[in-house]
Amino acid sequence: LTDKTVAKSIRLGVAQRGWVVSRQDPGYMEATLNLRSHVARIGITYDTMLIQIRYIDSTNLDFEVKKGVRRIHGNYLKWINNVVHDIGLQLQSAEFDLEGASGTSSQP
Repeated sequence: LTDKTVAKSIRLGVAQRGWVVSRQDPGYMEATLNLRSHVARIGITYDTMLIQIRYIDSTNLDFEVKKGVRRIHGNYLKWINNVVHDIGLQLQSAEFDLEGASGTSSQP
């Protein structure tokens, strides 16, 4: 897959759960989720081999650092796991579309 295809898969994956991409540069984007009174913002670094999601900031999610341990509302972790899952599905779909278009398959 190309960087462009990976970026598209990320945008589609986050949008499925209501996240809005607020910044996009080559290899990096930021997405924000506004859900009731909660706001979460993440940074996503990517290339064709790796996607990394990191916490940027939040509102009403009880983020704190105590004795070097970072803590946040449990729903945040569920939201991130959902995003990871949905991005993965989009990447699989993009790869499948690419294989179908080229007439090749990695399956025997």
